[in-house]
Amino acid sequence: MTNLILSKYYKGKRVLIPGGAGFIGSNLAKKLVSCQAVCTIVDPFLKYCGSNNFNIKHIIDDIELYKQSIESFIAVKDIGAYDIIFNCIGLTDHFLGMVDPELDYRINCLSGLSLLRGLEKCKNSPKLISIGSRTQYGKTAIKLISEAHPMRPTDVQSIHKVTSEHYQNIYAHKFGLDTVFLRLTNVYGPGQRLRGSNIGFMGEIIKNLLQGNMVTLYGTMERTKDILFIKDVISALVLLGMQKEHTFKVYNIGGQPCSMSDLAESIKNIMPQNVIKFKPFPDKIKNIGSDSFILNVNQIRKDVGWMPSIGINEGLSKTLDFYRSHAKYYL
Repeated sequence: MTNLILSKYYKGKRVLIPGGAGFIGSNLAKKLVSCQAVCTIVDPFLKYCGSNNFNIKHIIDDIELYKQSIESFIAVKDIGAYDIIFNCIGLTDHFLGMVDPELDYRINCLSGLSLLRGLEKCKNSPKLISIGSRTQYGKTAIKLISEAHPMRPTDVQSIHKVTSEHYQNIYAHKFGLDTVFLRLTNVYGPGQRLRGSNIGFMGEIIKNLLQGNMVTLYGTMERTKDILFIKDVISALVLLGMQKEHTFKVYNIGGQPCSMSDLAESIKNIMPQNVIKFKPFPDKIKNIGSDSFILNVNQIRKDVGWMPSIGINEGLSKTLDFYRSHAKYYL
């Protein structure tokens, strides 16, 4: 869809983005600002969640920014004044969730419930789009996963994402809210958190490439994942924001399938000096998910015409170029 069509729809739209200084939220805010939406970001800048002042530096004069929790914001602001809410709050560190499940609950579950309770009281509720994870499915017996596949989460973070989705379903039907919940796969690209530990599959690869370290790929060369570039995520979000009203809908948002062999080849082409090594899965990763896994995106393609368009070669090149120019803000 062209920027002209997007701008025609979003111009003047009042958009609230909880978690908008993080990876996905900030990229979304930049896109919406370019479409002349009126954006408000609410973000407490928690150290674990990837919020970064540099992510929003270039749009800071075009947005309203509240450095507080969404619960504090709702207590003093009328969220019914917005047209769309994109809930981008999320703690993505699965291992921290196991160590501190209460923290994970507050971030991945309670924040979404607070939004729903706020919307329940609104006379005219805005559309709510929330972000979940493909790990909600847990371990699966088949490789290609549709939205109808049972969810059997195997760690605390994924349990809380499933719970948050169920809350949204219940509130949508009970109070007639217009809501969408997304199950995203391995997202990467400019603006993601690279500091600290447990920064995700693609985060570890990108960080090691930038620092000249060995890149470790786990499992077999045939193992396949769908790897999703951030620009494709933003494309899906803005299209869903334009969608006609419905009570509750769930969509898979998956990337282009990529085997570990293809990923290794892409790395060699872009960064030939880096060493790549295949290793068996450590137990802590194996317990979260180590099999081939691809999200079926037929439903969102049917409803809004979205498909991932950026492959690993293009996406990885753009990502590395970004971090080479802005390394001091992320490494």
